[in-house]
Amino acid sequence: MLHLAIAFVVAIVIIVTVELYSTSRTRREINEYRDSVAQEVWTALSGRLVPTTVVDEIRGILKADVVKEDVRYVLTFMQYAGLPPEYVVLQRKVTYVLRNLTGRRVYHNVRSFIQNVSPDTQCHDKTGMKIILPRHRELKVNGVAVELSESHQTLMRNAQGQLRDLQYQVTLGRKDERAEVFILTEEQVPLGGQNSYVQTIPVTGLTVSIDNKIDDLIKVRDVDFAHPNWEDFVAEADGAYRYSGAVLPGQSFSVFWEPIHHPAKVVPGMKS
Repeated sequence: MLHLAIAFVVAIVIIVTVELYSTSRTRREINEYRDSVAQEVWTALSGRLVPTTVVDEIRGILKADVVKEDVRYVLTFMQYAGLPPEYVVLQRKVTYVLRNLTGRRVYHNVRSFIQNVSPDTQCHDKTGMKIILPRHRELKVNGVAVELSESHQTLMRNAQGQLRDLQYQVTLGRKDERAEVFILTEEQVPLGGQNSYVQTIPVTGLTVSIDNKIDDLIKVRDVDFAHPNWEDFVAEADGAYRYSGAVLPGQSFSVFWEPIHHPAKVVPGMKS
């Protein structure tokens, strides 16, 4: 009876192991075959329809490890004490969900760059504390604040030695795992100008809201969408601009504003 029991247990273990291995191998072979067929079909179609350079660019986009979902920008025009009269403050809040598209662990660098031609400017926030603009003020991942400093290597200097670059690594351990990211930045901008916000990885769903707290100084003239479906990006009843489709790397939207009482030279900027 003892020998029969041992043989039974061994048999069960062998059967389960073989079954799991066979299932895993079959699934892997099916996925490999499907990917191979898709690759052949993609190559055959794309090679006939568009130039090779365009195909290579599209293929690179399709190989993205992550995607940003439900990207929401809130751009607020405001003022800080001590700021030179030719400037106002443009605050950017961006929130999105980062999703793993692969079947493996992914290490993604959350990045934000402030490309502003104005020199660093000292002023005071609402509490009277001295601050330097432009600045990355806050970063949260899944609701947890991340320390922003050079010592923590989350803030870095650009080629001009200015502390304007943010980088933080987010780990997504499995397919479809998500992380919510929140970034808050502030910068000084002229009384008339434009800022463009370029997307660096694929995006699904974009919302842009404008909050002008200094409407006695400036007015927002336009919000432009650099996208084939730009006509769909219009202000809705609540004033927000929304696009439910996809935004590819390199596509962007721009915000234009102008002074009400003071003429100013338009100075363009670029954000990501």
